[in-house]
Amino acid sequence: MAWQIQFLPALCPNCGWDLDGERDSLALNCKNCNSIWMAGKKGFTKIRFGALPENGEGVMYLPFYRLKAEVTGIGLDSYADLIQLANLPKVVQEHWKDRPFRFWSPAFKVRPQDLLRFGRNLTLSQPQTDLISELPEGEIHPVTLPVQEAVEGLKINLASFMKPQRVLFPKLQEIQIKARRFMLVYVPFHKRGNELTQPAFQLRLNKNLLAYARHL
Repeated sequence: MAWQIQFLPALCPNCGWDLDGERDSLALNCKNCNSIWMAGKKGFTKIRFGALPENGEGVMYLPFYRLKAEVTGIGLDSYADLIQLANLPKVVQEHWKDRPFRFWSPAFKVRPQDLLRFGRNLTLSQPQTDLISELPEGEIHPVTLPVQEAVEGLKINLASFMKPQRVLFPKLQEIQIKARRFMLVYVPFHKRGNELTQPAFQLRLNKNLLAYARHL
């Protein structure tokens, strides 16, 4: 099959402003009209995004995919379902049954064990803070992991927290997960020497490992 390389001008399809992004970034930002774009076969596609609020200096924002998915073979539609499936030490509140469940996954390359840990912790936390619908001020780490790869890891994410495993693991083959839509969310991490920390979600990452992972 004949094919050829196509080049897209890094100009915002919305306002014509120059798009910002590093060489390995899969998402380009327009600071003029506050938008994010990903390149595809038919040109640029506008991406829904938000950021968790944070004040102060010494912050780096890491990108995550927040994915709404249809899960069949097991009940996982709400936060209440998550509490029961993960056997979390919480008493289910009635209004949690109306709080939709979403998977979370890093949108940046990182070691496999960190990828799983970050996705599991944020998925279990289900951040509910109102998102800021503007590009965050400060350093932003580029999006380097395709959303397709994040979708492929959803069942692994699920398997990492479902309990009791001896009862639920045999059901994994019956479980189907279909991603319906996603949103890019920037999560603030505090710089502490060579480490990036996010205490609210019990996350920690070495900056050198993060830099090295960009070459994976």
